[in-house]
Amino acid sequence: MTYAFPTMQRISRWNLLLIAAAACTAAEPSGIEDAASDASGGKSDSGGIVEGSPEAIGVLYVANHATFEQLTGSSGAGISRRAARNIIAVRAGDDEVEGTPDDEQFDSIDELDRVPFVGPRVFAALLEFAIREGHVPTGWIEEAPRFQFPQWEATAVAAADGTIVVFGSGSINVEQLAPTASAWAHLHRDIRSLGSAARGADGGIYLIGVDGMPNGDRVRRYDPSSATVEILPGARPLSVFRGRAVTGPDARIYALGGIVDTEDENEEHHTTAVDSFSPADSSWRPAAPMAHARASFGAAVGGDGRIYVAGGFDEQFEPMASVEAYDIATDTWTEVAPLPEALHGLGMTSDRAGNIYVVGGQLANGHPTAHVWIYAPASGTWTAGPSLHQARYDHSTTTGLDGSIYAISGQGENAALTSYERLAP
Repeated sequence: MTYAFPTMQRISRWNLLLIAAAACTAAEPSGIEDAASDASGGKSDSGGIVEGSPEAIGVLYVANHATFEQLTGSSGAGISRRAARNIIAVRAGDDEVEGTPDDEQFDSIDELDRVPFVGPRVFAALLEFAIREGHVPTGWIEEAPRFQFPQWEATAVAAADGTIVVFGSGSINVEQLAPTASAWAHLHRDIRSLGSAARGADGGIYLIGVDGMPNGDRVRRYDPSSATVEILPGARPLSVFRGRAVTGPDARIYALGGIVDTEDENEEHHTTAVDSFSPADSSWRPAAPMAHARASFGAAVGGDGRIYVAGGFDEQFEPMASVEAYDIATDTWTEVAPLPEALHGLGMTSDRAGNIYVVGGQLANGHPTAHVWIYAPASGTWTAGPSLHQARYDHSTTTGLDGSIYAISGQGENAALTSYERLAP
């Protein structure tokens, strides 16, 4: 099921006064409710429901769609009549009639908490009803805001403030989704990425490798706060594309594998090379090469501090299942348990516990997959995770500051995708 909540307009002072007046004069204490206002105490609290979580989605779905009878009935949520009337009054808008153009919807738990007599006790009742009715999603959530243009072979990075930044490969566009935004900000910038970008300790996002633009083999630093990019003149160019870049526990950015770009396409070749970049002084130093040359693969840092690479194309452009782990302290690569299926164009990231997620990708039969595989560094084993709603490959994957994992755009079975999905922590 897809849950999409339109952005709620700011509730007018007149609406708030009407609601508050009704709440203060109504004498209907039966049913579950909270205090009339924050000043009354015991109201300003989400009851442990985290914004954007599946529980929050379920509560907001009920608040936005349940009838008065469903909100108040013993077989429904069982909240008080005045709490229910206040919720519906906000939904109805200024004309106080639902189903008309000025209707509004709750976009966040914080907005719902502003309604008199609605607080943690009502949230708990709404959540219980949402669970019974199947409105609390499990697994991946298809989010409503879409891209203006599909982005494949793009790169997604979570900025220091939680903004998700996507650098296109087929277009010179940057898409940004701020933590509180309801839509992606579409920015036209002379910058692209072919899979190699990582956030530095200074908050800048560093794009590494060939991107098809003038000076596209130079290291570029993108500032998410100002949406500006600068070429770092002191940094050695890196003529590689379809490689990957990750920030290691040592704060250096590791450029991994890919295809070496040459003027003669017949001389282009896959590489095992690994180099680490220091944002502090724009210097490079070599690291031990991978055992296998690969391109369009996945890379992420595990909870054990090692850098993992998985899947990708080999030199014959066949999908791979092999997985390697790099130990920064010893400068060595180790083969670990392979993927359960050979993949290229996969997304890869880690969760807050340090488990590695491989998301989607293209199979050896040429079809995209919705499979998700989770690797636990502690046990060295792969297990199946919740599948995507939409099979996709050449998409971008990252982990937000709240722990949510994003699978963004990419290619589907027959067309490029403008959609994205999120797996709540």
